[in-house]
Amino acid sequence: MTGSPPWALALGVLLALLTVPAAAAEVVPNPLLIDGNEEITIEGTAVQIDTLQIGPNLVISDIFVYGVAPGTTVSITVGRPGETYTGSFQYVPDGVYSNMSLVLGDGVASWRQLSPVKLNAAFCIRYATTNTSSGIVLSDVPPFNQNNLAYCAVPGISSAPLTSVSVSADNDDQITVRVRYNAISAVGSGVDSYGKSDYVGQITGFFLSISVIIFTLLAVFKFIFLDHFLAVIVLYESVLIGYTASNSRSLIQFTQKFVKANERLFTIILKFIAFVLDSLYKLIQAVKPI
Repeated sequence: MTGSPPWALALGVLLALLTVPAAAAEVVPNPLLIDGNEEITIEGTAVQIDTLQIGPNLVISDIFVYGVAPGTTVSITVGRPGETYTGSFQYVPDGVYSNMSLVLGDGVASWRQLSPVKLNAAFCIRYATTNTSSGIVLSDVPPFNQNNLAYCAVPGISSAPLTSVSVSADNDDQITVRVRYNAISAVGSGVDSYGKSDYVGQITGFFLSISVIIFTLLAVFKFIFLDHFLAVIVLYESVLIGYTASNSRSLIQFTQKFVKANERLFTIILKFIAFVLDSLYKLIQAVKPI
């Protein structure tokens, strides 16, 4: 394939995102960039967090769950005093694809994505607004693809935000739950005053802040795999032969160590390529026209 280099593609994706008009999306997740957020992080197969047990008048700002292994279904319950909303996050491998399914209250989203190497997934629950309502939204991370949002309208969410969350995996794999929390007045004000114009400005700032990381990954990818791949492999093999020979007592031991080291290198290369391609794919999906 010829044409623009990888860094140009990433720049184009970034510019496309920054020029998407706010009115294009019906459901607008609220990043709730307010001062004074505290956070708590817990790891386990089943995690429960209630901010009212941390302190009075403390409510949830947002919820992030990391480390969801392929083939895992995570059950979700979020709530506020006297009211709960249930849902789930499902990650099902299917050959070189993965089937994703999100449910939160009466909101449902599902899609099929290309993922030849199965990496752990992550998702978040945030407040959100539409043209007619406010509520909560479940999305994968990054949470910017407007086609992949499970939105549930919640009456009076700004005056009575979420205070509890319970998540559990259907297997023995550990998941990590991070909850940010703040005073009810700060969260309520941030939810109540949030609009589409705020969304565009805050998302613009967010993407500008991570653009350096993205471009660095692409630069490393280009340097190793496009510009100097053969030189890097020759250098690695030369050092490996010298190191393995000096630490082996026989030809058989040398061969075993040499083969294992190359297997590890091959695995690392595949995972790095998959990570870069998966990141670009998610960015492109994030700016797909509605």
